[in-house]
Amino acid sequence: MGNIIGGGIFLLPASVAPFGTISLVAFAVLTAGAICLALVFGRLASRDPRTGGPYVYARAAFGDFAGFLAAWSYWITTWCRTRRSPSPPSAISTC
Repeated sequence: MGNIIGGGIFLLPASVAPFGTISLVAFAVLTAGAICLALVFGRLASRDPRTGGPYVYARAAFGDFAGFLAAWSYWITTWCRTRRSPSPPSAISTC
């Protein structure tokens, strides 16, 4: 979670700055999307309070295979993000 928040706060403004003032609109749209996603996960967590996040929700809604795919896709994207990070892997221990 720390990689996602850090990447959004620190890397996004620098990457959209060359586009001018429209980047503020893009930042506002992405903020609204992040708030909606947080509300969805909050509602799902209130329905199913077990630990596991998206794995638990996908497994409860669609079965074991969907839960497996959700868990593995999260794991793979976390590792890919860690490999692309400019800091050493030992500094990213809270994935």
